[in-house]
Amino acid sequence: MARSVRFGMVAALSGVFLAGCASGSTLPSASSRLSPSAATESTPSLAETTPTPPSTSGGPFIVDLTWVSDQTGWALSAVECASGLCPELASTIDGGKTWRRLPSPPAFIQSGTVDCSTAACIPHVRFASTMFGYLYGPALLVTSDGGQTWRPEKSLPVEALEPTEGHVYRIVYDHGGCPGPCNRTVEVAPAGSATWRTVLTIPFMDVASRQDSAQLVTQGSQDVYIAIYGDPAAGGGAQQAVLFRSLDAGRTWRRLGDPCGGSGTAVNDAASLAASAGGFAVVLCVPRGGNSGLFVVTTGNSGATWGPPHPAPGSFLQLIAAASPTHLALATAPMNGNGPVTYTLYVSADGGAHWSLAVSDPEYLDAAAPGSAFLGFEDSVVGRWVGFERAIWTTEDGGATWTRRPFL
Repeated sequence: MARSVRFGMVAALSGVFLAGCASGSTLPSASSRLSPSAATESTPSLAETTPTPPSTSGGPFIVDLTWVSDQTGWALSAVECASGLCPELASTIDGGKTWRRLPSPPAFIQSGTVDCSTAACIPHVRFASTMFGYLYGPALLVTSDGGQTWRPEKSLPVEALEPTEGHVYRIVYDHGGCPGPCNRTVEVAPAGSATWRTVLTIPFMDVASRQDSAQLVTQGSQDVYIAIYGDPAAGGGAQQAVLFRSLDAGRTWRRLGDPCGGSGTAVNDAASLAASAGGFAVVLCVPRGGNSGLFVVTTGNSGATWGPPHPAPGSFLQLIAAASPTHLALATAPMNGNGPVTYTLYVSADGGAHWSLAVSDPEYLDAAAPGSAFLGFEDSVVGRWVGFERAIWTTEDGGATWTRRPFL
C-alpha cells in the first residue's frame, strides 16, 4: 500500500501526503515505455484538456483517497454547507470507474468558519481493511462496517496515520504552538483496536527552529519512516528535517539527519519522502530561499547512506511517490485561489535520474475548494493522482500512462 500524505491539505502541510511504498515487483513493460534518458520537459503523450470555469455546485471536492487493493477504495470529499465545508464519503470496487455514496460522517472539513479545536475536523481517510477505517486530523473517527457508520474515538490530536499489514501506526501530539504540534508520539494498534501502544516519543528538537509538520510512511509489515519537517518559508534558523526509521515494526529506531545536505547559506531542506520495497526511499529536496533547483536523493539501504542528487522538475510544493525503486512520480501539490492553473505530473523510470512530463492538465481553481491533493501507488503498477479536486488520474502500468476520470 502506498501513499503520499504530507500534502493532504494545504493547511496541514501533511500530510501527505499524502508517502510512497509499493510491493516492488519488476516492471519490464513499463521500463520499455519510459525511456530513462527522456528529457525533463518532454512532450506528454496524453493530450492536454481544455480548461473550463468551475461550476457553482459547491463540490464535491476530493480531499483524500485510500485503497486496500487496486480495485477497492474510498474517497473523502467536501461539499459546501451552512457550516462551511462538510465531508462526504464514497466507495468503489472497480478501481474508481464508479462510486457509491456512503452516509456522511459526523464531522467537518477544516475551513475558515470551523474551529477545529472544538469541532471534529477530519481531512484524511485511511482504511486498513474492507471493514476497518479511520477519519483523522486532528479528530479521530473509526468505522468497523466499511464506512456505513462512524464513532468518535477518544484520542490526542492525530497528525498522521497509516495502516500496514494488520496494524495501524499514528502520530499524535499533546498541544500545538512549538510552533507546530508539540510532544509528538508514535503509536501502534491492531487494525480496529482502540488500544494503542507507544513505540516512539519525539520531543521538541533544537535542530529545527520550526517543527512545522510530520510525515508517516509505512512499507511492508516492518519498515516505518517518520519525517519531522522544518518550515523552509520561515526565512531563518535551521529548517532541516529529522528522520526516524524502524526496520522491526517500531521495536527499535534509528535517528537520521536531513539527507538533502548543504551548509551555510547553501542549505537544502527535505520536503517530502516516499519509500518502496528493498530498503528504497526517495526524498524531495528544496534549496533554501527559492522554489527552483529542486532535486531528489535516494537510498537503497533504508537511509544508512544516500546517493548523489538528481535534478527534479517543478516548484517546491510537490507530491512524490514511489511505485518501485525505479518508477517514481512527482506531481503538483495542493493549491488555493481562483483562476486558470495547469497541474503537472512527472514520472521517472530510473530512480529519479531523469524525468518526463506524463500529464499536463489545464484547469480552473475553485475558490470554494479546500485545497487538497493526493499521489500514491497501491502496488508497483497501479497508482492514483488528484491535482484538480474533481478528477482522479489512474495509472495501471507503473506511471507510463495515466487516465483521467471525473469524480461523481
